[in-house]
Amino acid sequence: MKQEFTYIKDIHFINSNVSSLDTLKEMYSNGVFSRVQLSDTLSQEISGLTDNIKTPLKRRMSQLSLGAFEALQQGGAKNLREEDEIYLFTSFAEIDTSNKIIADLELNNSKLVSPVLFHNSVHNTPLGYYTIINKYQNYCLAVSDGINTGKSFVDLIKFLVKVNPEFVIVGGDEYSSFYELEIKHDYCLFPNFVSYKMIRNENEQKGFFLKLENVTWKDIEKSLPEYDRVIADKESFLALDGKLETELLTEYPIVADSPISIITRLSLPFMLELSGKTAVIGQFGGKYFLFEVII
Repeated sequence: MKQEFTYIKDIHFINSNVSSLDTLKEMYSNGVFSRVQLSDTLSQEISGLTDNIKTPLKRRMSQLSLGAFEALQQGGAKNLREEDEIYLFTSFAEIDTSNKIIADLELNNSKLVSPVLFHNSVHNTPLGYYTIINKYQNYCLAVSDGINTGKSFVDLIKFLVKVNPEFVIVGGDEYSSFYELEIKHDYCLFPNFVSYKMIRNENEQKGFFLKLENVTWKDIEKSLPEYDRVIADKESFLALDGKLETELLTEYPIVADSPISIITRLSLPFMLELSGKTAVIGQFGGKYFLFEVII
C-alpha cells in the first residue's frame, strides 16, 4: 500500500528572538539546534505583535491572541481558502486573563470585574479575534489539554491528515505570572507561536507521516540509523547525544519546556529546508513516537 505523505508549508515562527525563517536558518548554521541551551536574551515579551493589526480591538487582545494572530497572518493562513479549517493548540489558553480575573475577585476583593476579561478568557478567544478582524467564517477549533496538549496534537493530526486534504495549524502559549505558582514541575516557559498549513501530498513521496507510535525507547533506537538526522525533544536529545553517527537536533533552544513543542519540532525540517530523511521523535508518558519526514 502506498504511504500517504502530508507536506507543511507557509510556516511562521515567532518568539522574543525570532521573527523570520532567515533567523532560524542562521541559528541552525551556528549550531544552536545542536545543543540543549537557551539564549540569555530569550524574554517573556515579544515586540511588534500589534504592528499588523489595523483595528483598536488590538488593545483588548492578550499576548496569546496577538501571537496567534501574527503567526497565522504571516504563516498558515496567509493563503487561506474559505474551506480551510483552522486548529489552535494551546496548553494553557488565556491563562493570564483568567489569572487577572482570579486576582480581582480573590486577592483584590473587587466588587466589579471588567466584562472584557470574561469573554477574553475562553479557549477559542484567539481564533475569535482572528476571524472577526479578518471577516473570515472558517471553521475553527481550539484544543487545550494542559501539559497533555502535545499528545492531543499528535492524536488529532493522525486523524485529520486522513480526512482533510488541507488545513491550518497554529500553536502557542503566552507568558503569565501564574506559572510561578507551579510547584510540582520546574518548567521553563517562554511565549512562542508557530503556524503553518498542512497539505496532503498525493503526487510525490515527500512530506511527513507517523511511522511509529506507543513504542518503547528500544524500538526508537533501533529505527534511527536509517535516517540522515534526528530531531528530538530535550529528554530524548540528552539520551542520544554522542551516541549517533547522524545529525542530532532539538527545537528546545527556541521553545524551552513548552508542552506543545512537538508542533514546532515537526515543522523544523520544513522551516530549515533539511533535505533527505529525518526522524522527528518524542514521548508522552513513557511511550514514544516517530514521524518520518522526507524533503
